[in-house]
Amino acid sequence: MARMRIAHIIYSFLPVTQNWIHTQLRCNTACDHVVVSLMEENPEQFPWEPRYTAFSPLSPVTTLRLLLARYWIAQPERFFQWAIATARPAVIHGHFAPESCRILTHARRERLPLVTTFYGLDVDKLARRRFWKKRYRPLFSYGSFFIVEGPFMGKRLRAIGCPEEKIRIVPIGVDGDLYRRTSGRAPSGAGDDSVKVLFTGLNREKKGPMDAAAVFCTAAKKDRRLTLHCVGDGRYRGAVERLLLRAGLLHRATFYGYLPFEKYRALLASSDIVLAPSRYAADGDCEGGAPVVCIEAQVAGKPVVATRHCDIPYVVPHGETGLLSGERDTEAMARDLLRLAQDDGLRRRMGEAGKRHASSRHSVTRQVEGINAVYRSAMRVECSTGGADE
Repeated sequence: MARMRIAHIIYSFLPVTQNWIHTQLRCNTACDHVVVSLMEENPEQFPWEPRYTAFSPLSPVTTLRLLLARYWIAQPERFFQWAIATARPAVIHGHFAPESCRILTHARRERLPLVTTFYGLDVDKLARRRFWKKRYRPLFSYGSFFIVEGPFMGKRLRAIGCPEEKIRIVPIGVDGDLYRRTSGRAPSGAGDDSVKVLFTGLNREKKGPMDAAAVFCTAAKKDRRLTLHCVGDGRYRGAVERLLLRAGLLHRATFYGYLPFEKYRALLASSDIVLAPSRYAADGDCEGGAPVVCIEAQVAGKPVVATRHCDIPYVVPHGETGLLSGERDTEAMARDLLRLAQDDGLRRRMGEAGKRHASSRHSVTRQVEGINAVYRSAMRVECSTGGADE
């Protein structure tokens, strides 16, 4: 079978928080991949060629143009036209719905199959806005297939107008080899009896940063071994620090900021429990599927304390690889955290079960096979030119 050439449309290539996109491309050796983005980040961590970037290097002029494009005031139509003509893909793959909306006109003009992966923000928060509802209608009409990571997100996608027959569930995959190589490293501070709790997500309400702080405070007052390790940065860091300070527990928390992917994996390997108290934000933002840290935790053999939010129950089987509670139920999550902290055997059993579960459902090999099946199906389907105009 001839190799497929895929043009990946991504807003920025690549934030550390979206490292799994790079894994997906790197491990999919059956296809030739071209990255088309508006801007670039972390090229030393996530190298890729060929890569076409609209606004690089950033200057006062290109920064202004990027801002206008971000808010849909002036799209770089000539850039997209040139990139697609140069890449000559068999399929276009938009990562997040807005990026597929950007490229829709060009895909339709060239009669190219268009595959879109929804990740969360685009399936709920954006879908509530009239601006995006208008753009989703022609996308759902023309687009070949729409990938989601779990059944909850698939149901939400149907609810906002996507034809059911175009939805494909492909769980996010993780390169287990990276985590297995990292897991052999000695934990930082090895030799102490602390129980290290890892949390990522200080920048978004949907990640539950204030809930994470409340859960830790409640549990840590009952178990002096608990320490909190926060990765990332953002608008909630100050509030979390103040809450910990008022509780007299700030000295038992470490804030790392944004870490290179390799250092993040090392920190995960040295942790004991991963905390993921995801919730619906006031503006409707949600995980859509499940935070990738829940998958990474299981690959690394770490039990998860999380909520029954979106597709988290699909990713983390309750009582097997982690313990789940209702959204915002910080008391229940604190009890779960204490239970795991105080039972080494339970942590070990859930960690091993997590490795098996992740290997079965979330291997990057399985994800790549699923995505390539979608690409092949898209190429077999004649692209429709119908649908509402933008």
